Amino acid sequence: MDDRFLLLFVVLLAMLVAATVRCKFDFLEPRIIAVGMMTLSTFFALLTSEMWQFGMSIEGFLLIIGAMLAFCFGSRFAGRCFDDSDKLAPSDVARAYEVSPLKMTVTIALMLAMFWCNLQTIYELSVEYGNSGGYADMIRTLRPLIEQNELVFSRWISYRNQLAQAIAYVFFYMFAYNRIFAGVNRLQLLVPVACYIPFPILSTARMAVFFLAIYMIVVTLILYQKRNRFELSAKLNAVQYLIGGGIMFIAIFFVMGALTGKTISGERTPFIILAHYIGLSIPALDALIHQSIVETPYIGSHSLHGIYRALQKIDPSAPSVPLFDPLVHFVGIDTNVYTSLGHYFLDFGIVGTVIIMWILGAVYTFFYSAIKRRQSNFALMLMCYGAFCYPLFLISISERVFFDLLGTTSIYTLTLLFLSKKIFLR
Repeated sequence: MDDRFLLLFVVLLAMLVAATVRCKFDFLEPRIIAVGMMTLSTFFALLTSEMWQFGMSIEGFLLIIGAMLAFCFGSRFAGRCFDDSDKLAPSDVARAYEVSPLKMTVTIALMLAMFWCNLQTIYELSVEYGNSGGYADMIRTLRPLIEQNELVFSRWISYRNQLAQAIAYVFFYMFAYNRIFAGVNRLQLLVPVACYIPFPILSTARMAVFFLAIYMIVVTLILYQKRNRFELSAKLNAVQYLIGGGIMFIAIFFVMGALTGKTISGERTPFIILAHYIGLSIPALDALIHQSIVETPYIGSHSLHGIYRALQKIDPSAPSVPLFDPLVHFVGIDTNVYTSLGHYFLDFGIVGTVIIMWILGAVYTFFYSAIKRRQSNFALMLMCYGAFCYPLFLISISERVFFDLLGTTSIYTLTLLFLSKKIFLR
C-alpha cells in the first residue's frame, strides 16, 4: 500500500470533516460534494494501489490538496456574501401544480413521437453499419463506432433528447414540489419522466441517466430542506437519501452497462469495475503530471471543447481541437480519464488549476446559497442548478464544466427549461 495514497486519503478525509462541520452538516453544499467525491476516488485508489502497482508522487499529492483547498476557499468566499439567517421556505402552505389531461396527453404523445423518430433513425443507421439482428442489436452495433469517434448522431437526435430532458425535469420538479410542499401525490406527473429514460439508453448516452438521477436527488433534497428551513434534523435525514442515491447510481451503472453490452465476468468483478471507474483517475492524474504531452498552439485545447465546437458552427474555418484527450500510460494501463484537474493542468498549469478551482467553488456556492434563500424565480433557479450541478459529482473522475456547460448545449438546455416552465408551471 502506497504511503502517499494513505496520507492523501487522510488529509482529504480531514478536509471533508472540517467542511461538513463548517457547513453545519448541509451535505449538499458544493464544497462537501467536491471534497467528498475526491475522497471517495482516493479511497478506491488506495484499495487497489497494491493490486495494480501504482503510486502517488509528492507533486500529484500537492496538486490535489492545493486544488481542493482552493475550491473550499472559493466556496467560503461566496458563502459569506449571504446573510446566514435568511433561510425561510417560500411558504408554509403551497398550491399544488396541476397539468390538464389534454396537456398531459399532448406531452406524452410528443415524447413518444420524438422517441419513435430517434428509434427509426438509429435503427436505419445501424443497418447501414452491418446490423443484421434487428432492433435488439442496433445499440451493440453502433456503440463501438461511437466510442472510437467514428460515428456521431445527427443534431436532430440531440435536439429531441434535450427537449425530452427539459420536459422530464420540469415534470419531476412539479411532482417533488407537490409531494414536499403541498402534501399531494400526483404520480401521473412522473409519466413524462419515465418516457424520457429510453432516450439516453437508445443513444448509448448512459451518463444522461446519471444526470437525471443527480437532478432528482438534488431537487428533492433541496426542496425537503427548504421546506424544513434547513434545520439540522432535515440535513441529517438528507444523508439517508444521499446514501440511497449512491446505491441507486451503482445499480443504474451496472444495468446501463448490461444494456449497452458491458458484462460482469471473473476478471471484471463489480469491485474491479467500480474501482476502475471511480479510483483509477487519481493515479492517472499523477502519471499525467510526469508524462510529456504534445502541446497544441490553441488555448484550452483539452478543456474548452464546447467553445471550439461553437466557434466552428459559426465559422467552419475556426480552429479544430482533438475531441479525445491524450492517453497516459502507467503500469500497463492506458487511460485519458484523469479527474477534472488533469484537463486544467494540461491547459493552464498548476497556478491556472488552482485559480479555476477557486472560481468553481465560488460560482457553485453562490448559486446554491441563492437558491437556499431565494423566493422569487425559485423554481427556475432550482431546476437550472439541478440540471447543471452534476460536474460536482464527477469532479474526481472527469471534467464536465468546460466540456459540457461552456457551449451551445447549455444554452439550448436553459432555453428549453425556461419555455417548459412557462408552459407547465402556472
